Amino acid sequence: MKNNNHFFQKRFIPNYLTILRMVMAIVVVVFMLCPFGGTIYSFGSKLSANFRVSDILVGVLFVTACITDQLDGHLARKYKWVSDWGKLWDPIADKVLINSVMILIAVHGLTFAWVPVLMIARDIIVDAMRMTAAKNGVVVPANIYGKLKTVFQMFALILILFFFNRDWDVISHSKDSKILYIFAQNGMMLIALYFSLYSGCKYVVDMQKINKKRN
Repeated sequence: MKNNNHFFQKRFIPNYLTILRMVMAIVVVVFMLCPFGGTIYSFGSKLSANFRVSDILVGVLFVTACITDQLDGHLARKYKWVSDWGKLWDPIADKVLINSVMILIAVHGLTFAWVPVLMIARDIIVDAMRMTAAKNGVVVPANIYGKLKTVFQMFALILILFFFNRDWDVISHSKDSKILYIFAQNGMMLIALYFSLYSGCKYVVDMQKINKKRN
């Protein structure tokens, strides 16, 4: 007789990837809080940067976690491996990964502190409204701008972790070069903030429209 109670089942692959992403998020946070290793990478005679071993591991783990986020969603949709557990924990894993890294890079002065504050506040408000609506039988579908927010958040954090997580020793210290540096470091993050706030506002408007139709 075929045993269907074995631990590994294909339909749970998205859930396994979600668990893996949460584990990697915890490791990323630990490595960012407790850095180790150190070496100097030189780029010609004009530019050098100090990258620790933990910095590289953090970047690689974060990219891998982002890939699992896209992969588990793709598998769940393609093969209909959707579960209630996955619906609950997949967005939680995303928020644990992204929000924790955003907070830590803000603490280290790698982005404006008010950027993660606004993004996290937006998530809390929207999630609270979504749960309240669900209790009343109202389901508001996610909009494309929310997905763009997540994509730009991931790309912004990848850029910061790989290119701006160390102090770069640049020969030119002019005011213009510093302004350009700050813009390059935070530009993608500000775009992500725009989509975050816009998608949040659109969600509120869409929910109000649905409530009016119900009433």
